[in-house]
Amino acid sequence: MTFQGTDTALSDHRIRLYEDQDYEAVHDLLHRAFQKMRKQMGLPLQDAPKSREEAKKYLENRTSIFVLEEESIRKGCVVLDGHEIDKLAVAPEEEGKGYGRALLAAGVKNIRFHHKEATLWVVQGNPAEKLYTSFGFQKRSRIVTGK
Repeated sequence: MTFQGTDTALSDHRIRLYEDQDYEAVHDLLHRAFQKMRKQMGLPLQDAPKSREEAKKYLENRTSIFVLEEESIRKGCVVLDGHEIDKLAVAPEEEGKGYGRALLAAGVKNIRFHHKEATLWVVQGNPAEKLYTSFGFQKRSRIVTGK
């Protein structure tokens, strides 16, 4: 999907760059959010053990990872990779509170500062597709894969 909307993101004081002490919470919320999505779509669940290598990679890429924190609790994160929203996750118990939209806005704003276009991949049938299209992303191409 490619972003075709208008940039309307205001600064959100709850969103900040990733820090080393975020690793466990970010790893956990990414894992829980993606497991929920996989379960909803009938895809096999995946193990995602914590590792020093992953923690090191996150720290090396900390300027491309944004964390939304409220009342000292990490509610969600967005991971960027060049002009792409690589991962967007909100803790399952925090869905429906606007955190995903705020993170998506911050991610798009950051990408558009550095690149011409913002893109993301979404598996057909992923419930998050509704958020992406309402935000201004449009389908560019479709890749069909088996479950």
